[in-house]
Amino acid sequence: MSAGEKLIELSNASWRVCRVKNAVTLCDRLLFALRGGSCGSDELRNALMVSKSNLAHLCIKAEKDGLIAKRADAADRRRIEYSVTPAGKKRIDAFAGALSGRVEKLFGNAEQTAEFAAAIDKVLESLSFL
Repeated sequence: MSAGEKLIELSNASWRVCRVKNAVTLCDRLLFALRGGSCGSDELRNALMVSKSNLAHLCIKAEKDGLIAKRADAADRRRIEYSVTPAGKKRIDAFAGALSGRVEKLFGNAEQTAEFAAAIDKVLESLSFL
């Protein structure tokens, strides 16, 4: 299998884990994208690969659920910034912990889990250059 084919297979496998097994919802991905601080809608659309209308619906629901907050950008009042609320942080921490638990259960020991995490880091770093 070529490197390109392996990349496609990696994408498919990741999609299966995230969507088919309901491990990661779009709302979880939104919260994860915001974990480092506030973000504008253009950055979120690019990170989540969704349309403006899908992002708007997602953000409205997440805000209504108390998971994110929005405010006008101080530099450009036309621009909206989104950030994670304490409830959103609690949800992302619980979700990440549960997913980590599934990975640890899969490998059975801390050493293999750490090797897996290091391999993912290496793949992510390499993909950032493509």
